[in-house]
Amino acid sequence: MTGATMPWTDQLSWLSPLVVVAAWCSLTAVVEQLLRKTSGEHRRLGAAVAGVGLVLAAAASISLLGRGAELILGVALLDGALWVDYLALSLDLIMCVAGLSALACRRGPPRFGSQVLLATCGGMLAAHAGDFISLVIGCEVSCLAVAGMLVQQPTSATRWLLVQAKAMACTWLGIALVYGAAGTLRWQELSLHAVTVFTKWGAGTTQKAVDILMMPNAPIGAGGIEQLRDAAVTGMAPAALFIPGLLLTLGGLCLRLGLFAGLERAPWPVLLVRAGIVRLGLLGAAIHLGVTVFNVPRLTYPPYGWSFGIGLAALLGLGLATFAVLRAPTIRRRVLLTGLHHVAFLCLCLVAAGELFAYAGLTFAGVRHETHYTWAVSSGEQVVSALMAFVASTTVSAIAVMAAPPTPGRGTLAGTVGRTLALLGFIGAPLSAVFLARGWAALAVLLDSNLFVRGLLVFACVTSVVIWAAWLPTIAAMWRGRQAGDEPGWGARVVLWTMVLMSWGAGLVANHVVDAAKYVSVGVSMHVESRTRGRWVGEWYERHSSPNTSAPEVAE
Repeated sequence: MTGATMPWTDQLSWLSPLVVVAAWCSLTAVVEQLLRKTSGEHRRLGAAVAGVGLVLAAAASISLLGRGAELILGVALLDGALWVDYLALSLDLIMCVAGLSALACRRGPPRFGSQVLLATCGGMLAAHAGDFISLVIGCEVSCLAVAGMLVQQPTSATRWLLVQAKAMACTWLGIALVYGAAGTLRWQELSLHAVTVFTKWGAGTTQKAVDILMMPNAPIGAGGIEQLRDAAVTGMAPAALFIPGLLLTLGGLCLRLGLFAGLERAPWPVLLVRAGIVRLGLLGAAIHLGVTVFNVPRLTYPPYGWSFGIGLAALLGLGLATFAVLRAPTIRRRVLLTGLHHVAFLCLCLVAAGELFAYAGLTFAGVRHETHYTWAVSSGEQVVSALMAFVASTTVSAIAVMAAPPTPGRGTLAGTVGRTLALLGFIGAPLSAVFLARGWAALAVLLDSNLFVRGLLVFACVTSVVIWAAWLPTIAAMWRGRQAGDEPGWGARVVLWTMVLMSWGAGLVANHVVDAAKYVSVGVSMHVESRTRGRWVGEWYERHSSPNTSAPEVAE
């Protein structure tokens, strides 16, 4: 049964994490409003109510992830407005963990519980987006939730909103141009319309008209010239709108992944929400757009594709983040800049995955060679698997750092050890989860033969070493008693040590992590519920599953 023929009750069950978070957000807001005139304990009660909602949402995500063969094909709900697949549900689970960690710190602003749930709701909506309307709503909801957390710092809130508005304006303009060219906002229809746009340009009379107009002495009169100009403009106008719209849409999303203006003085739980919730929603949308919707060769490769532009953005992000980390005056800003370096590396992985999937769409003399197709799709899925492992590891390490940040003062030995391990995991020290995931991603990116991408990979590795060196004085100062601050509360300590154990113990369960990441990436380059995805998933099951496991059935 497909999403189009599914009863509304079944559709709600597939969206249960999002539904639970949205309903609990309203309940938490009511509780916080009723207790607003009481003592400061109402903040803790609101956080407790919000925490229950996040636990229920996490349980719903785990339950849906257990559906296996049924989920691996993906489901398009609400007429394709929302997608449910392993990628989106995995991000849902990570967002719930990040939200619970932020609430456990007990250092958030007033009404923090409802705002965390609101940001989670927006992040989930963006990660599940199947059209541009859902994407815009999800991004704006999560952005406004972060602004609400900064209500006690009007200047910071204003800076955050202004910078986010500028980045979102690029995305909105790109969406408007894409809609003007393709005439649809649904991502399942967009790929087909994009191919039609370029077919009208190359296969019709458009290019012939351009060639004639370029002739120095064309034997035609003024009337013929006007007709040729009309034919050229009519054929090229959709492509002239679509190409910049594509670049602006993906570029705006990637830009918002790294922006942190206005957060230099924000409380650490707010930074945790931004790194573990808001960013993941944007990343899920960027992956779906880049490797699922815009993965045809003409839309990916230069001169018209998005891969070179996003690659340049990754290059700038890696370079600027590394240079700024060396000159950062505060620990908070250094943490934010290290996170920017992580985002730039994610963009590099996104470019490599997009180019490999685009290679799968190439034909040679009009014929698709199955060997090349299978290799390209499998290689692209390997990059996406490594990318998701890197996302999970960097999020876990960021939660550990932001739960117990290094601040001036002397702490206990246990606190200093915990903070040291958290920082080492965050910067990707050897044997940490970030280090292992980055190594896996680097090997996967090398499958892309583009020399520019491989050069970016070398540059990313070099800058990672520089960032390690930049953090070493801070770690040394912690052990001299100048950077290990006051001990956090019991909730923050639980979060710190839980995330530290997850970050440094990932190598012990590496096989299970790799298997889970592979499930996330299977069929990610194909639209949910499509026959192409069904055939590919069936072949994948034949290669990787046990003899007693049957491939999922594809609806006709």
